Amino acid sequence: MKLRQALLVSAKVHRILEYGLRQLMAGKVDLATARCEADLAVRELGFPDLFDWIDDVLSLNAALLSGWRDYTSGLPRAILDHWPAQELYRVYPRPSHRQWNGLDRENIIDGEPPQGRWVEAGGQLYDGRMIALKDSSVWTKISRFGKPYSPFDFDSGMATKGVTRAEAKKFGLIDRDRQIYLPELPPPDDVILWEPEEGPLAAVMPALDLRNTARCLEHSPPRAVAKRYALQPLASDVVLSRSPGAAKVESSQSANPATAKRR
Repeated sequence: MKLRQALLVSAKVHRILEYGLRQLMAGKVDLATARCEADLAVRELGFPDLFDWIDDVLSLNAALLSGWRDYTSGLPRAILDHWPAQELYRVYPRPSHRQWNGLDRENIIDGEPPQGRWVEAGGQLYDGRMIALKDSSVWTKISRFGKPYSPFDFDSGMATKGVTRAEAKKFGLIDRDRQIYLPELPPPDDVILWEPEEGPLAAVMPALDLRNTARCLEHSPPRAVAKRYALQPLASDVVLSRSPGAAKVESSQSANPATAKRR
């Protein structure tokens, strides 16, 4: 069994990352501390430097929990009545990116649907904008993670913002009296993992490895961190994304975010 495969099936590694994520979302530690403590704990299990991979895993899972919180905070009737729809839009540009609206013509990654992921999922464009009612199934369909809230894919740079009833009426999405109902959803109860990149950067750059280790040792002694993290109960299942060479990135399939970044 390869080292990276052993890493992903290790319940101890899962406990470490899950515990770090819960600590982070509870506001007990910041991302830097959670990242460093998880890195030190994983090292104590005998794995090489995985600092960047741990950072990506914690950042993605923290973003999904944050997205769930935003979704939940938008459930009150007054909010749904005033903003019954929402718009998907780009917040952060990427050198190469996914084809969301079907209108972009440059720097599109290979394998994207020409009509755009939004239209492929059943969404419609209104003056070139990706807008749908909040109870539309399109939000779950565009999500690589099967959630009706952002993030919808690895490092996509996309987000949502509310669309007022008046504007939604203008596009024919809703009338004056219709009400939108959204179900209460539990928080994400799984930790999304994927294989680390082949040959971690620190493995060929000892100086970087030493720098990361020295920086993290300022937080806590590694043995104490490993013991504290490993004792945490395993509360949920691990969700493994597909490995980099298994298939190219597609709109409805999982993929390794190491190959999907900056898109």
